[in-house]
Amino acid sequence: MKIRGLVVVVGMLAWGAACSDDPTICTGSYAIGLTVSVEDSGGEPVCDVTVKLQDGAYMEEKTFSETDCILMGAGERAGTYRVTVSRGGTLLAEDQVSVRAEDECHVQSESLRVVVDD
Repeated sequence: MKIRGLVVVVGMLAWGAACSDDPTICTGSYAIGLTVSVEDSGGEPVCDVTVKLQDGAYMEEKTFSETDCILMGAGERAGTYRVTVSRGGTLLAEDQVSVRAEDECHVQSESLRVVVDD
């Protein structure tokens, strides 16, 4: 009889959790906030650069390689990002991009194409 009472209590707790006042249900998808590509004036990818995203104390940095010339960052993080592109410590370009929340769970993805004189 004790076991049966325990099953009823557990069932009621599960029902109560399923019927909470918070209707937000987030999907398991992961939204990239900002995609940055760097090109020369002819539209060719520039891969020997470092790209940095910064929003306040938050910072991401990636040095491109010949096989990976795109930074995909700011995952699920809204903010206003200062984007800098440098090579060997020399600043080549900078821009600012805002990533906004799409809903309570995800951000609206933004893309930035930076053109540098190579």
